[in-house]
Amino acid sequence: MAFCWVEPKKEPIVLLLFGKVMKGWGKVKIKIYHINDLNGYYEGMSRLSTALKEHGTINSIILDGGNNPDFMRWETEGSKGEISSVLLNEIGITARVFGNSEAFSGLENARVISESSNFPSLSCNIYQINGEKFPYLKDYMIKQVEDIRVLIIGVTASRKGFDNLYGISVKEPRTEIERVLREVEQSQYDLTILLSHLGRTAEREIAKHFAEIDIIVSGNSPNIVEKEENINQTIICQAGSRGRFLGKIEIEYDLNKKKSGYSWKLIDCNLFPPDFKIYYLIDKYTRLAKRNLSKPLYNIKTALNHSSASENLLGNLLADGLKDFQKTEIGLINTGVLERGLEAGEITKKLLIEVCPLPFHPAYLELQGKDLLQILEKSLLPEYYQALGPGEGIRDNCLGNIAVSNNVVVTYQNNAEPMNKIIEVTIDRKPLEGEQWYSIGTSDFLEQGSSYEDFRNGRKANYQPEFLRDILAKYLKKWRFIRKAKQKRFNPTESSDA
Repeated sequence: MAFCWVEPKKEPIVLLLFGKVMKGWGKVKIKIYHINDLNGYYEGMSRLSTALKEHGTINSIILDGGNNPDFMRWETEGSKGEISSVLLNEIGITARVFGNSEAFSGLENARVISESSNFPSLSCNIYQINGEKFPYLKDYMIKQVEDIRVLIIGVTASRKGFDNLYGISVKEPRTEIERVLREVEQSQYDLTILLSHLGRTAEREIAKHFAEIDIIVSGNSPNIVEKEENINQTIICQAGSRGRFLGKIEIEYDLNKKKSGYSWKLIDCNLFPPDFKIYYLIDKYTRLAKRNLSKPLYNIKTALNHSSASENLLGNLLADGLKDFQKTEIGLINTGVLERGLEAGEITKKLLIEVCPLPFHPAYLELQGKDLLQILEKSLLPEYYQALGPGEGIRDNCLGNIAVSNNVVVTYQNNAEPMNKIIEVTIDRKPLEGEQWYSIGTSDFLEQGSSYEDFRNGRKANYQPEFLRDILAKYLKKWRFIRKAKQKRFNPTESSDA
């Protein structure tokens, strides 16, 4: 059975024109506004809010294509995602689809995000592990605008390797869309919108398969697309990311409720003044989150420095923690996941988020020695450690050099040719063997081959639900790990000019 949200039936609008009362007179235009992938840039909703107000929302539907919150922001973490819902409430959203940020933030956060929304949260293909639907997620909703009934179905992309960790099962999208379309009688709606967080490639395949879908509002892609796609008479639209643009679709219906035309455009929100009510709400939740996250956890007695270009104590500690946490032979992490070092003193959740904000998770994989050697060689080169990380995941932070656990020693000559600097690598005092497989504790970002592409040759990958900052929290309070972080791992030879 499909789970849905059905709005209360509304009587047709009565129009007063030239002193005559006309019911159902003339053509009807439905406006569909849409955003996607705000990625926690809540400030972007200020001008977006003004753009909506100035363009008018009569006869309109306003949709969010997912990935609205971002748990790298402590305002999100400190409110369990409620700030996202409150801001979407303020701009009058009709429905949201659960993206990766909403679905894979933990069950409690997902519940809070949905239940604090004044509108339905949609996803037809997210289930509990036991096969039941989550009570706070609906497969679809039916929204009536004038006499036109609009079926809005939500669908979410799976996140490889993470489903079971969060107590959810993400089923195959096409099968679940077919199920919903079977269960909802065609007589109940006039227009079908798929509110998708699948990404453009998957959405093109959906459009080819489902003639019943009129519009796909796209999410899970930050790209700005200046022209809509029309595949199999299905319109696919997206609005970039971070609230810079607002997408607007206008569908025109004639007296017989038949579509007689449509248009789509992007509205540049930078052309509009800010709505200060949005800033007020951000400030309110900033203060709330600060109170929630500023409670002291414990104190550390030693400062831990950080660098994205050379070996540093905080990177070493995180690498050691990942090795211990994952019970692997080696711990390895790029120092770009860290923003700065830590002073001696009080540790709070807020401080940990500021130091390690990126929403990456511990990962296990096995990697051959020859690939590990290539990764370590690259980490000595500025074109790698100074490079900006790809995609929305790392949020334009530099990748940083590689930190390794204390049982790994890298001897290198700094003035040697690139990719030929390393003289020797030992693991537990044994030379690195090129064909041997080693178990590695690292992050999901690196495991997927993000820039340090040799990780893609790994095997047996799996993930943990914690964030990297949770690993820091666990091992910063263990004095022996702070002591071990001081052990040198990268050693230039005497002949080096380092």
